[in-house]
Amino acid sequence: MIFFLIIIIILTNLCFSYHVYGELSKREDNSYTINYTVKDAFVEICDNGKCEKIFEDEINGGHDCTVAIFNECPITSKYDRKTLHLLCDIYDYDKCKKLYTEGYSSLPACKNKNPKYLEVQYKIYQKVNSHYQLVCAKDYRGKLCPYTNLILDNMEKKKLNSTIIWDYVTASCTSKVCCDVFPNALNNENEIIAKEYHEIFNEALDYLQSKNCTSHHKHSGKYYKSNSHSNAANNNNI
Repeated sequence: MIFFLIIIIILTNLCFSYHVYGELSKREDNSYTINYTVKDAFVEICDNGKCEKIFEDEINGGHDCTVAIFNECPITSKYDRKTLHLLCDIYDYDKCKKLYTEGYSSLPACKNKNPKYLEVQYKIYQKVNSHYQLVCAKDYRGKLCPYTNLILDNMEKKKLNSTIIWDYVTASCTSKVCCDVFPNALNNENEIIAKEYHEIFNEALDYLQSKNCTSHHKHSGKYYKSNSHSNAANNNNI
């Protein structure tokens, strides 16, 4: 099976280019790229113009561990509105949480692989998984939370203003899961949220905890697999 994955997340000072067989994909120095199809997986770390390639297996080559990680938790930050819905349909919060809590030791394909490669790989995917925990959260109907549409609107460069943002905030009030997404987003990925909207988000946090909002929480008779710890059992307030 051939896999292709490109991930771009803003980092500080370092450039990570992550490959399994293929041409080096050049990116700005404050980002990294994961791009793999087949053969030898490696991550390239660049700092101040000096680059170093770190292979998954420096002796035997291969990409078994990298593919096993993607099979266990298939995530990528390179998506559009349609593909995100498909990715969230197969995103398994429990499996991904286990993987990025316990590490890769549970994957047989990652045994005896280059520790330095695994360390960098883990840091990359851990950040991406945190993002999926937010954008794949689902409400009491099993629909993606309004925050996800806010992120997609921003990604598609649609014009945002306080009215549009507040519409997404108030729409979240029917689900405790969706209400919880906003403070988690502000804490974990505020770089995605334009600074001009931080004040609105802070005001929204107070509103989401108020009775004016929580009184609209719906009860669900069906469990929807979601990224939220609140979505733990049938008939919870979600």
